[in-house]
Amino acid sequence: MNIFLRVYNTLFRTIDRHDLSAWDHPVNTNMPIYGVYHVFCADGWESLVNAQVDDLRTCGLLDATAKLYVSCVALHDGDVDTLKKIINSDKLEIISAVDNPRVFEYPALEFLREKSDEEDCLFYYFHTKGVSFFTKKRKDHCFAKFKRRVDAWRMLMEYFLMDKWQVAVNVLLDGYDTYGCNRCPPKPTPYRMYAGNFWWATSKYIRTLPHLDCSALQDDRFYAELWLYEGHPKDFSAFDTVAQLYRVYLPPTFYQTNTQPVFAMMKFVFRYNLVKIRKNIFKYNYDNHLNRKYQKS
Repeated sequence: MNIFLRVYNTLFRTIDRHDLSAWDHPVNTNMPIYGVYHVFCADGWESLVNAQVDDLRTCGLLDATAKLYVSCVALHDGDVDTLKKIINSDKLEIISAVDNPRVFEYPALEFLREKSDEEDCLFYYFHTKGVSFFTKKRKDHCFAKFKRRVDAWRMLMEYFLMDKWQVAVNVLLDGYDTYGCNRCPPKPTPYRMYAGNFWWATSKYIRTLPHLDCSALQDDRFYAELWLYEGHPKDFSAFDTVAQLYRVYLPPTFYQTNTQPVFAMMKFVFRYNLVKIRKNIFKYNYDNHLNRKYQKS
């Protein structure tokens, strides 16, 4: 890529918002909508699931959902019963409950793949993003800032998956295979995932994907995210950023409002470029450092 174009993108194209107005209207389809939700019952999971389920109800997506299929990694006796009480819906069906964290998202995604063979439908998929970083013991300032970034990333994905669910459905009805946000890696490299792994897809497209390999999921922590793109979908992204959101805080105003606060944007661009310099020049490995320091499992 031309060096001047790279500099321009680094300074002025750190985010890319898609105009959603053409799809932001009530849906008109008889095609069933199924939700698939993966829950990891690590410390603090109850508050996160409560918040996500509340969002599902408030935005109207749960009402539009024919069935909510849930897989969970339950680490303690009573976790499954607590999960059922929190969701509290006759649309709930527990499809997997295991105590081995090493299965990761496999049961949920493999169920979704098998379900796609049964009928034409629309799927949305999400999970308890960031729950493995929850802890009641850490109170240091660095952890608070890190958790704020993780929460902001999850809120971005929830906004476009839940709050903009009618946009998602209309996009898929308009001929797209998948819908999500924050595609990765940045251009000009071909996109390979929706970073964070919250998305919508048609069953027609999911049927073209291979069944999941559980061993590959254990060996490669990105496999669950890469799987959706194995069929080279006609993808739609409501919002993209070149920033790594584990490392840079993304204010909700960047995607919820039409005008961007100048100071907030300058701060975002500065932080993004500082992270790039530390990584590319000083070889600082953010992922290894953050996971080793904060992730519980």
